[in-house]
Amino acid sequence: MISTETALIVFACTFGGALLGMFLGSDIMETRWLVLGGLGRSVPLPFLVVVVFWLTIIFGSFGLLGPRNVTVLVVLFLCSLSDAGAIFLILEMDQPFEGLMKISSAPLR
Repeated sequence: MISTETALIVFACTFGGALLGMFLGSDIMETRWLVLGGLGRSVPLPFLVVVVFWLTIIFGSFGLLGPRNVTVLVVLFLCSLSDAGAIFLILEMDQPFEGLMKISSAPLR
C-alpha cells in the first residue's frame, strides 16, 4: 500500500508541474503579445529631428571652416555617409517586422 504522505507528494508534484507549465505558458504568451503589440516607433520624432539638425550644423561648420582640399572633402563625405548609415540602422532596427531588413514573425504565431 502507498502511504498517504507518498500519495500527497505524488499529487503535489503532478499538480505542481501542471501549474508550472500553465505559468510558463502564460509568461510566454504575455511576452508574445508585448512584442507584437509594441510595433510602434520607440525613437521619438523630436529626438530624431534634433539629431539630424545637430549633425547638419556640425558638418556645415566643418565644410565652411575647413581647408578646401580633396582629403578634407573625402573625409567629410565618409563621415556624413557613416552618420547617415547609423541613423538608417537605428530606424530600421526600431521596426523589426518591416523595412529593408526584417525578421519573420512566423515563430511568434
